[in-house]
Amino acid sequence: MGRKPKGRSSKEPADLPVHLALHQAIIDHRIPPGTPLLEDGLSVAFKVSRTVIRKALQRLAHERLVDLTPNKGAAVAKPSSEEARQVFEARRELEQTLVK
Repeated sequence: MGRKPKGRSSKEPADLPVHLALHQAIIDHRIPPGTPLLEDGLSVAFKVSRTVIRKALQRLAHERLVDLTPNKGAAVAKPSSEEARQVFEARRELEQTLVK
């Protein structure tokens, strides 16, 4: 009978806690646009393998929060002024709907 890892559901992907923490930090601007996200440093900070970090960074890239560049690594995305305007416009509409 196999043991379940502590602190994590057996169905929860190993990269989910890393993904959620980085996602929130980027959204809250605790990690500014353009900041390099180094796999080695993140794996030490989160106490997980670089494979788990890589998977979390790929998720964030899919969400367009991180830019992945071959042979250079990952960095927090720098949205264009048009992208930023669209995000703020969508957020304003969502917040108005929620208030109603």
